Amino acid sequence: MRPLRITLLADGASDKALVPIIEWQLRRSWRRVGKPGDLLLGPIGFEVHGGSDLQRAFDRVIERDRPDIVVVHRDAESVSRAERRRQIPDFENHPSAAAIPVRMTEAWLMIDETAIRKAAGNPNGGVALELPKSARIESVKDPKSDLRRMLEVASGLPAGRRLKRFRRDLPARIHLVADYIESFDPLDELPAYREFADELGRALERVSLASG
Repeated sequence: MRPLRITLLADGASDKALVPIIEWQLRRSWRRVGKPGDLLLGPIGFEVHGGSDLQRAFDRVIERDRPDIVVVHRDAESVSRAERRRQIPDFENHPSAAAIPVRMTEAWLMIDETAIRKAAGNPNGGVALELPKSARIESVKDPKSDLRRMLEVASGLPAGRRLKRFRRDLPARIHLVADYIESFDPLDELPAYREFADELGRALERVSLASG
Protein backbone atom coordinates (compact mmCIF):
# COMPACT_ATOMS: atom_id res chain seq x y z
CA MET A 1 0.00 0.00 0.00
CA ARG A 2 1.38 3.39 -0.96
CA PRO A 3 1.43 6.40 1.40
CA LEU A 4 -1.63 8.63 1.65
CA ARG A 5 -1.03 11.98 -0.03
CA ILE A 6 -2.56 15.11 1.54
CA THR A 7 -2.30 18.78 0.59
CA LEU A 8 -3.30 21.63 2.91
CA LEU A 9 -4.67 24.63 1.02
CA ALA A 10 -4.47 27.38 3.63
CA ASP A 11 -5.34 31.02 4.27
CA GLY A 12 -1.75 32.05 5.04
CA ALA A 13 1.79 30.84 5.72
CA SER A 14 1.27 30.79 9.51
CA ASP A 15 -1.49 28.21 9.11
CA LYS A 16 1.09 25.50 8.51
CA ALA A 17 0.57 24.95 12.24
CA LEU A 18 -2.51 22.95 11.18
CA VAL A 19 -0.33 20.17 9.75
CA PRO A 20 0.18 18.28 13.06
CA ILE A 21 -3.57 18.53 13.75
CA ILE A 22 -4.38 17.10 10.33
CA GLU A 23 -1.86 14.28 10.74
CA TRP A 24 -3.29 13.39 14.17
CA GLN A 25 -6.89 13.44 12.98
CA LEU A 26 -6.05 11.41 9.86
CA ARG A 27 -4.64 8.60 11.97
CA ARG A 28 -7.67 8.63 14.24
CA SER A 29 -10.14 8.79 11.34
CA TRP A 30 -8.30 5.99 9.53
CA ARG A 31 -9.10 3.66 12.40
CA ARG A 32 -12.69 4.89 12.69
CA VAL A 33 -13.55 4.31 9.02
CA GLY A 34 -12.13 0.80 9.23
CA LYS A 35 -9.32 1.10 6.70
CA PRO A 36 -7.01 -1.96 6.76
CA GLY A 37 -3.56 -1.87 8.35
CA ASP A 38 -1.71 1.12 9.74
CA LEU A 39 -1.89 4.45 7.95
CA LEU A 40 1.11 5.24 5.76
CA LEU A 41 1.18 9.00 5.50
CA GLY A 42 3.46 10.92 3.19
CA PRO A 43 4.63 14.51 3.82
CA ILE A 44 1.67 16.89 3.75
CA GLY A 45 1.85 19.37 0.89
CA PHE A 46 1.18 23.04 1.62
CA GLU A 47 -0.18 25.81 -0.55
CA VAL A 48 -1.42 29.30 0.39
CA HIS A 49 -4.56 30.48 -1.37
CA GLY A 50 -4.74 33.77 0.53
CA GLY A 51 -8.49 34.03 0.02
CA SER A 52 -8.12 34.17 -3.79
CA ASP A 53 -10.01 31.99 -6.28
CA LEU A 54 -10.30 28.72 -4.36
CA GLN A 55 -11.31 26.66 -7.37
CA ARG A 56 -8.22 27.77 -9.27
CA ALA A 57 -5.98 27.10 -6.25
CA PHE A 58 -7.62 23.69 -5.75
CA ASP A 59 -7.06 22.74 -9.39
CA ARG A 60 -3.44 23.87 -9.12
CA VAL A 61 -2.61 21.63 -6.16
CA ILE A 62 -4.43 18.68 -7.75
CA GLU A 63 -2.26 19.06 -10.84
CA ARG A 64 0.96 19.64 -8.89
CA ASP A 65 0.68 17.26 -5.91
CA ARG A 66 -1.78 14.58 -7.09
CA PRO A 67 -3.13 14.37 -3.52
CA ASP A 68 -5.64 11.80 -2.35
CA ILE A 69 -7.32 14.44 -0.16
CA VAL A 70 -7.16 18.23 -0.10
CA VAL A 71 -7.80 19.99 3.22
CA VAL A 72 -9.12 23.49 2.52
CA HIS A 73 -8.56 25.90 5.39
CA ARG A 74 -10.35 29.19 5.97
CA ASP A 75 -10.52 31.09 9.24
CA ALA A 76 -14.09 32.09 10.08
CA GLU A 77 -12.92 35.38 11.68
CA SER A 78 -15.69 37.99 11.35
CA VAL A 79 -18.32 35.78 9.69
CA SER A 80 -20.11 32.67 10.88
CA ARG A 81 -18.61 29.26 10.20
CA ALA A 82 -21.70 28.37 8.17
CA GLU A 83 -21.23 31.42 5.95
CA ARG A 84 -17.52 30.68 5.50
CA ARG A 85 -18.35 27.07 4.62
CA ARG A 86 -20.75 28.26 1.91
CA GLN A 87 -17.87 30.22 0.39
CA ILE A 88 -15.85 27.01 -0.12
CA PRO A 89 -16.77 24.99 -3.23
CA ASP A 90 -17.78 21.39 -2.59
CA PHE A 91 -15.12 19.99 -4.96
CA GLU A 92 -17.33 16.93 -5.46
CA ASN A 93 -14.97 15.49 -8.07
CA HIS A 94 -12.16 15.01 -5.52
CA PRO A 95 -12.05 14.01 -1.81
CA SER A 96 -11.67 17.10 0.36
CA ALA A 97 -12.39 18.45 3.84
CA ALA A 98 -12.88 22.00 5.10
CA ALA A 99 -11.01 23.11 8.24
CA ILE A 100 -12.67 26.29 9.52
CA PRO A 101 -11.58 27.32 13.03
CA VAL A 102 -13.82 29.93 14.61
CA ARG A 103 -11.72 33.11 14.60
CA MET A 104 -8.35 31.64 13.53
CA THR A 105 -6.00 28.64 13.64
CA GLU A 106 -4.30 29.65 16.90
CA ALA A 107 -7.53 28.90 18.79
CA TRP A 108 -7.03 25.18 18.12
CA LEU A 109 -3.59 25.34 19.78
CA MET A 110 -4.74 26.80 23.10
CA ILE A 111 -5.40 23.39 24.66
CA ASP A 112 -2.07 22.24 26.11
CA GLU A 113 -0.16 24.24 28.72
CA THR A 114 2.82 21.88 28.63
CA ALA A 115 3.19 22.31 24.86
CA ILE A 116 3.10 26.10 25.18
CA ARG A 117 5.77 26.07 27.91
CA LYS A 118 8.00 23.78 25.82
CA ALA A 119 7.57 25.98 22.74
CA ALA A 120 8.50 29.00 24.86
CA GLY A 121 11.76 27.28 25.83
CA ASN A 122 10.88 27.21 29.55
CA PRO A 123 9.15 23.85 30.19
CA ASN A 124 9.48 24.10 33.97
CA GLY A 125 8.07 27.61 34.31
CA GLY A 126 5.40 28.12 36.91
CA VAL A 127 3.71 31.39 35.96
CA ALA A 128 -0.02 30.88 35.32
CA LEU A 129 -0.92 31.01 31.62
CA GLU A 130 -4.71 31.25 31.99
CA LEU A 131 -5.68 28.97 29.12
CA PRO A 132 -9.40 29.06 28.30
CA LYS A 133 -11.46 25.95 28.99
CA SER A 134 -11.60 23.78 25.86
CA ALA A 135 -15.33 24.31 25.35
CA ARG A 136 -14.85 28.10 25.39
CA ILE A 137 -12.01 28.32 22.87
CA GLU A 138 -14.34 29.30 20.04
CA SER A 139 -15.46 32.38 22.00
CA VAL A 140 -11.91 33.79 22.32
CA LYS A 141 -11.93 37.07 20.38
CA ASP A 142 -8.26 37.22 19.35
CA PRO A 143 -6.58 33.82 19.75
CA LYS A 144 -3.49 34.89 17.81
CA SER A 145 -2.73 37.69 20.28
CA ASP A 146 -3.67 35.54 23.27
CA LEU A 147 -1.39 32.69 22.24
CA ARG A 148 1.50 35.08 21.64
CA ARG A 149 0.92 36.57 25.09
CA MET A 150 0.89 33.12 26.67
CA LEU A 151 4.18 32.24 24.98
CA GLU A 152 5.78 35.45 26.25
CA VAL A 153 4.54 34.83 29.78
CA ALA A 154 5.66 31.20 29.63
CA SER A 155 9.15 32.25 28.52
CA GLY A 156 9.74 34.03 31.83
CA LEU A 157 11.93 36.55 30.04
CA PRO A 158 12.22 40.08 31.45
CA ALA A 159 11.94 43.13 29.19
CA GLY A 160 15.09 43.57 27.13
CA ARG A 161 16.98 42.23 24.13
CA ARG A 162 16.22 38.57 24.76
CA LEU A 163 12.50 39.26 24.91
CA LYS A 164 12.69 41.27 21.69
CA ARG A 165 14.43 38.37 19.96
CA PHE A 166 11.83 36.03 21.42
CA ARG A 167 9.02 38.12 19.93
CA ARG A 168 10.64 37.98 16.49
CA ASP A 169 10.59 34.18 16.75
CA LEU A 170 6.93 33.92 17.77
CA PRO A 171 5.64 32.58 14.40
CA ALA A 172 8.08 29.65 14.62
CA ARG A 173 7.24 29.08 18.29
CA ILE A 174 3.52 28.89 17.45
CA HIS A 175 4.36 26.07 15.03
CA LEU A 176 6.30 24.40 17.84
CA VAL A 177 3.21 24.49 20.05
CA ALA A 178 1.39 22.37 17.46
CA ASP A 179 4.36 19.98 17.23
CA TYR A 180 4.51 19.51 21.01
CA ILE A 181 0.81 18.74 21.51
CA GLU A 182 0.50 14.98 21.96
CA SER A 183 -3.30 14.74 21.80
CA PHE A 184 -5.85 17.01 20.21
CA ASP A 185 -8.75 15.19 21.92
CA PRO A 186 -9.91 18.40 23.69
CA LEU A 187 -10.84 19.82 20.29
CA ASP A 188 -13.70 17.32 20.12
CA GLU A 189 -15.60 19.74 22.35
CA LEU A 190 -15.65 22.30 19.53
CA PRO A 191 -18.43 22.07 16.90
CA ALA A 192 -16.12 23.50 14.22
CA TYR A 193 -13.53 20.80 14.86
CA ARG A 194 -16.10 18.00 14.93
CA GLU A 195 -17.38 19.14 11.53
CA PHE A 196 -13.83 19.11 10.16
CA ALA A 197 -13.21 15.63 11.58
CA ASP A 198 -16.46 14.37 10.06
CA GLU A 199 -15.60 15.80 6.63
CA LEU A 200 -12.12 14.29 6.80
CA GLY A 201 -13.58 10.90 7.73
CA ARG A 202 -15.95 11.02 4.74
CA ALA A 203 -13.06 11.98 2.46
CA LEU A 204 -11.03 9.02 3.76
CA GLU A 205 -13.90 6.67 2.99
CA ARG A 206 -13.67 7.74 -0.65
CA VAL A 207 -9.95 7.10 -0.91
CA SER A 208 -8.58 3.89 -2.37
CA LEU A 209 -4.88 3.29 -1.74
CA ALA A 210 -4.16 0.49 -4.12
CA SER A 211 -0.46 -0.23 -4.49
CA GLY A 212 1.30 1.90 -7.01
